Amino acid sequence: MTRLALTTLTLAAAVALATGCATPANKPQAKNTLTEITPAQASVTPAPAPLAATPVIDQAPVIDTTPAVVTVSPAARPAASKKYTVRKGDTLWAIAKTSYGDGKQFPKIVSANPGLSAQTLKAGQTLVIP
Repeated sequence: MTRLALTTLTLAAAVALATGCATPANKPQAKNTLTEITPAQASVTPAPAPLAATPVIDQAPVIDTTPAVVTVSPAARPAASKKYTVRKGDTLWAIAKTSYGDGKQFPKIVSANPGLSAQTLKAGQTLVIP
């Protein structure tokens, strides 16, 4: 609840308490009569507890300045690169299929070995397999 709403509510309650018991001038007042009430007729209902005004304190947001620690799971770490010696008849597709299980992954091998292409692949050449 905002401070304005709380102030308005408090002011409205004070006005209601001050004017709620007053009788308008044009309304006739009832006569005071004393009626005897037997214990069986008496019923006591406790009055509701008055609402306490709870102050609302605006607080600045707490900013965490603790440095973040990032841990990388072993599965997320890049695998150590391996060496592969090209044999007669090897293709980049076949090497990728053997290394990754998917021949379409051959661009990884090409990017890890500058100057490598299907035309420059030679038997005896050592490749880095990322």
